[in-house]
Amino acid sequence: MTLHAMVEQDEFGSPPRQPLPAHLQALLDRYPRDLHQYVPEDARYLSNHRGHLLYLRPEEEELCTAELIRATTWTASREELRERLQERPRFGYSHVAVNFGSGAPERLEDWADLCLCI
Repeated sequence: MTLHAMVEQDEFGSPPRQPLPAHLQALLDRYPRDLHQYVPEDARYLSNHRGHLLYLRPEEEELCTAELIRATTWTASREELRERLQERPRFGYSHVAVNFGSGAPERLEDWADLCLCI
């Protein structure tokens, strides 16, 4: 979804984004190639959105690297997450919102404990 959002940002004239590190730019450069092959041409968005938040489509699997996950998600050790949270003002963020789904009160407790550091 991150690569998809960046492609749409570039294609639809959203405000310019910050330059990406070379290893992530290489992944992004490969992503649109697949996007433009979807058919029918006037409904590519249907294929492009298939699986979002549920699974990776086969053409996306090679693009979902550990580096991409580390760079674009909150997947990390508690210590690293704490460091990232403390750095957020440097990147212009003053708030954090966590969507952890329902039926998992222990996740709320984990994040509340983590966020107390900020």
